Amino acid sequence: MAVNNGISIKAIFSDAEEAEKNDDNKKAIDLYKSIIDQDRLNIPAYEKLMKLFRRSKEYKKELAIIKQGIKSYEAYYKMHKPKHSKAVDTISS
Repeated sequence: MAVNNGISIKAIFSDAEEAEKNDDNKKAIDLYKSIIDQDRLNIPAYEKLMKLFRRSKEYKKELAIIKQGIKSYEAYYKMHKPKHSKAVDTISS
């Protein structure tokens, strides 16, 4: 679990959920975004952001978060793509 300024992602997530319970969506959004800044592959933070934007009918922002998540995962899998022989690559394509 990544840590930024001595605060763990788990603690930030907890603070964000508390902000949601208190109907402080702006603070919750900022906290979830800070989690993603630290951990680009944090699925729960992406899910929470999408739900917050959908509830507030900010569909363009929701779509931007979806695209950001897809882009992050594509980059991750591109970096961690297994190396295959030329024959396997040819068959796969």
